Amino acid sequence: MKDLRIRTKEFALRVIRLYSSLTTSIEAQVLGKQLLRSGTSVGAHYREAIRARSNAELAEAYLYHDPMTKKQNNPEYTRSQQSYRH
Repeated sequence: MKDLRIRTKEFALRVIRLYSSLTTSIEAQVLGKQLLRSGTSVGAHYREAIRARSNAELAEAYLYHDPMTKKQNNPEYTRSQQSYRH
């Protein structure tokens, strides 16, 4: 089995090639950009995990870099979302 570092790089390259082959319609470009961001972030997250010196450092990096965690831990975001639910 290949090293995960190599597999994530190959996956990112396949995602980039797929994005390049999409049509120029607005829908394809919007979805393609999301695919590009999420597909290429896998390798970045793996690299960040490998470079962490400890579990605590990895958890801290995850909390500060993950957009969903930022939103969930941000009181302003939570309050603004609650006002939309009513």
